[in-house]
Amino acid sequence: MLKVSAPMIKHISEPWYTHLTVHEPGKLLRKIKEGRVSHGIWTSNLVGQELIITNLPPIDGQIAPRALSARVRVINVTWYLGVDLRAAITSMLAVEGLDKMLPGVTSLEDGVEIYLRFNRNDSATRIGAFEFQLLD
Repeated sequence: MLKVSAPMIKHISEPWYTHLTVHEPGKLLRKIKEGRVSHGIWTSNLVGQELIITNLPPIDGQIAPRALSARVRVINVTWYLGVDLRAAITSMLAVEGLDKMLPGVTSLEDGVEIYLRFNRNDSATRIGAFEFQLLD
């Protein structure tokens, strides 16, 4: 397990940031998991780690001006392996569910294409589903 340290700032693009941080009672579009290709900090078991997620990329390691942010804690990580990134993403979305990872997306193929747009690492074969708990 990763030693819990000061919160790290991580960017999640819209509309996924809003689906993760905004919850209206009775509204079904609620993202609770974020998929990340295994590289950088995302290779670690981050369970227990606090993150500050933002809707704009950080600037010099700081929250960008005008960015929205929320504090979350990683409460679970499940890894998916595949012969290539497409296979790993397909497995992750099939098991975790589109409703938890990509609210509003209705087909597995569309979900895979969304992840592939963000992740063009041709040698990647592992992706993690990071489950978050909102702290704010």
